[in-house]
Amino acid sequence: MRHLTQLCLLLLALSALSALSACESEDAPEGGATPTGGVTPAGGANPYGGATPTGGATPAGGATPTGGATPIGGATPAGGATPAGGATPAGGATPAGGATPAGGATPAGGATPAGGATPAGGGGAMGEGGDPYIEVGGANPNEPPREYPPIDDTGVPGQGVHQFTMTDIYGQAVDMRHFRGKVALVVNVASRCGYTGQYEGLQELYERYRDRGLVILGFPANNFGSQEPGSEEQILDFCTANYGVSFPMFAKISVKGADIHPLYSYLTGAAGADVSWNFNKFLVTPEGAYSQHFLSGTTPLAAELTSAIEALLPSQP
Repeated sequence: MRHLTQLCLLLLALSALSALSACESEDAPEGGATPTGGVTPAGGANPYGGATPTGGATPAGGATPTGGATPIGGATPAGGATPAGGATPAGGATPAGGATPAGGATPAGGATPAGGATPAGGGGAMGEGGDPYIEVGGANPNEPPREYPPIDDTGVPGQGVHQFTMTDIYGQAVDMRHFRGKVALVVNVASRCGYTGQYEGLQELYERYRDRGLVILGFPANNFGSQEPGSEEQILDFCTANYGVSFPMFAKISVKGADIHPLYSYLTGAAGADVSWNFNKFLVTPEGAYSQHFLSGTTPLAAELTSAIEALLPSQP
């Protein structure tokens, strides 16, 4: 009997030891310390009330302890040389975007220095619709008013495009019959558009064919994305300083909508299509009649456009 009692006590002791071992294999109970080497969970507080063990990682969003590593995100703490994101601090030479403009920092007022603007698509600020744009500069008071070729026969009324009188960018009234006998490319332009860089190609196209009778007529318009907000003086300064534009430029007009200018009413009516965006191109015959309509994506030097121009120009001797 005594041996049976001792055996029962032994079995009870073994059972208690087994239960204790099972409890220690579970998560630590509340109030227990974090195991050695454990990482404190996000939020920085040990769920069991224990302190972060030596060598534990800084929690997400937590402050770097004294002498510790750079916090998540890689930014040097206040007082360091480079602010979050790696950009040069305010007052440094490099503007947002990382490219230093020619000659140093952008002057006060945000205007790009003459000749120093990046063409559209080249890292400028983002305008409405995600299109890069270039800041419009100041007035160009030293530019003389343009002189136009004489009208060949003032007694003959103009046809098509030549029936209109427009205001040029200098404020002069221009009888479109001045361009009678020339192939004209009529373009609605804008200074802050993703297609603004086409100014360069338009100037090159003009220089290539002007001696054979091509004229390019630029009409600033603010119809699309408010991408031509400047005054005529600002537009003139912008396109001459940045792209060397020498073809005739005109005052701002509307090329679409209820206030569309009669010139563009004629062009779009003849084309059977509205102007779709900035830098649409309408090719006009020497007699002033509509010939073809090219959308903004057709670059000035595209083969389809140059071929159409050459078909209307006199043959080379």
